[in-house]
Amino acid sequence: MRSVSSPTIESGSGWQASQRLNYVFEGGRTRLRRGLNYGPLYVQKPFYPEGDVCHTYLLHPPGGVAGGDSLDLKVCVKKHAHALLTVPAATKFYRTSGAAAEQHQHFEIETGGVLEWLPMETLFFGGTRAVVTTDVLLHPGAVYIGWEICCLGRPASADHFGSGSVDLRTTIRSTDPSIDLAGPAATILRLNDRCHWQAGDPILQANWGLHGRSVCATLYAAPVDKDLLDQILRAFESCTDMSADLLHGISAVNGVMTARVLARDAESANTWLRQLWTFVRPRMARKPACAPRIWQT
Repeated sequence: MRSVSSPTIESGSGWQASQRLNYVFEGGRTRLRRGLNYGPLYVQKPFYPEGDVCHTYLLHPPGGVAGGDSLDLKVCVKKHAHALLTVPAATKFYRTSGAAAEQHQHFEIETGGVLEWLPMETLFFGGTRAVVTTDVLLHPGAVYIGWEICCLGRPASADHFGSGSVDLRTTIRSTDPSIDLAGPAATILRLNDRCHWQAGDPILQANWGLHGRSVCATLYAAPVDKDLLDQILRAFESCTDMSADLLHGISAVNGVMTARVLARDAESANTWLRQLWTFVRPRMARKPACAPRIWQT
């Protein structure tokens, strides 16, 4: 039995865990239909603080991801359903002397559906070898808002990410309504965003890279047109009054908005993302911001 409190954990072949979630709109609200589940990756019962939107908390009982572990999450939001997924605590990737630790998310959102993927921060311990991928497929009229908050090392514990690597990739595709959906050829690539951070690489300190910040957080939102982007830029510039030590930027390409912030602590990055989400959500999902209750605990 392994201890999740140790910063170094080897697990042989590792935990292999998967979870399949389907959301359908029935009886005036979004309902969760659990699919195949394997290994230590679960969800609590659905919550409905907004009445019709289904809030779901994803649970990983081991408490961290070790070398050799692989977590796989597949979510399908059916027509006109609206789901918000989060996690109750920070995700931890421990240091490893061997195999990489992997986490993969696959999201499909059908016509009129909305998915919000808003996890707490992810802590990458020094010495980790982490691979994290997020693949999103949008059908016409679907909405996706998702973020990631990545913390390299734990500076407060004298872990300055002196060794290890983190490989992140987010891909967003949309189906082409002019083509009968028959496979990958019928999709359009909207975004392929990749970050690869290796301990000691100049990108971690350089002005053109992370500028010495240990936290890099990104919010993705689609679809976003020029008018909406202009609204976000004008409003966010006027309502953001934070420390000059926080670096951020917002842009949109191919209908996907990417907003990135560099910070020295997770709390500052989290505050920035929530402020942006509070503005974006009503304009994209036609719902005022309703923070999951777990965020307050």
